Amino acid sequence: MNSRSRRGLNNANVAQEDAFIVQLLGRRHARNVTLAQRMYQYEGYTRSDKTGANGNPLLLTSAADMDAQAALQHVVMTYSPVEGRRFYVNGVYTGDTDAQGGGSLADWDDTFALVLGNETSTNRQWEGVLRMVAIHNRALTPTQIEQNFDAGVGEKYFMLFNVSHLVPNVPQAYVMLEASQLDSYGLQFTKPTFISLDPTLTSIPNVPIEGIRIGVNGAEQHSGQAYAPLEADHRHGATRAAAPVSRCQTIGTVMRSREGRARRRVLPVLRSHRHQQPSDSGSAGADARGARRGGSAGRIRRRPAHLR
Repeated sequence: MNSRSRRGLNNANVAQEDAFIVQLLGRRHARNVTLAQRMYQYEGYTRSDKTGANGNPLLLTSAADMDAQAALQHVVMTYSPVEGRRFYVNGVYTGDTDAQGGGSLADWDDTFALVLGNETSTNRQWEGVLRMVAIHNRALTPTQIEQNFDAGVGEKYFMLFNVSHLVPNVPQAYVMLEASQLDSYGLQFTKPTFISLDPTLTSIPNVPIEGIRIGVNGAEQHSGQAYAPLEADHRHGATRAAAPVSRCQTIGTVMRSREGRARRRVLPVLRSHRHQQPSDSGSAGADARGARRGGSAGRIRRRPAHLR
């Protein structure tokens, strides 16, 4: 058995205890499986021939590890006949072993209801957000769990910033960022890449790039500017997917979304400190939704610009 939230769950806080997140439940003291939160820990109840009808003794993650956080997380609980229950958080096994070991789930009752965010008695309320819940008839392997986590806990976008006017010797030139929603209040940016979409171009000539900065909703943020120190020369990019590309950095960075989860339309602005004269023709933002659907993502701000 595997209970997983592919797009993640977001605990509202780390003060709630015995807060039941996902269950297959008949009545209060009869369950097939329950995933719950106890402050910084996750609890797992599973009914088997090694446990009672209520799933006790439960499996509890280590308090010292603080696996449960008030953030968007990819949480998996598996059960196998050999290992029993296991927890994986953000693709990584927590290391907590099931003292009951593995057993049989033959006593599971398929008439039990799927209950989210509480007990049927209504006294085990969990506060948070569920992005997706799935219950499988087999335990996923660690490799499969890691692959699901790598696929992302939120929506991903490829954001393209047109810089052709700054690099006349590279047609259809863009700086591309991969963006995703880290949690309800944070945006993650990774893999800044210089790319040409010209199918006839086989390599990228020498292009110095430095001082990339990111703004969200028209405002440049003071924190999280991991690409500001960047100084790199990009040349002879390898051909990949019929487009010459050159990776600028391998690190990622997180920006706070000032509007929170209530506002889903995000307009990042990419810029650098080289040029000081404003230019409306060179300025642009990028609509994350449009980029995800394959749009070229708007304008680039040339005050200050991004390439020297």
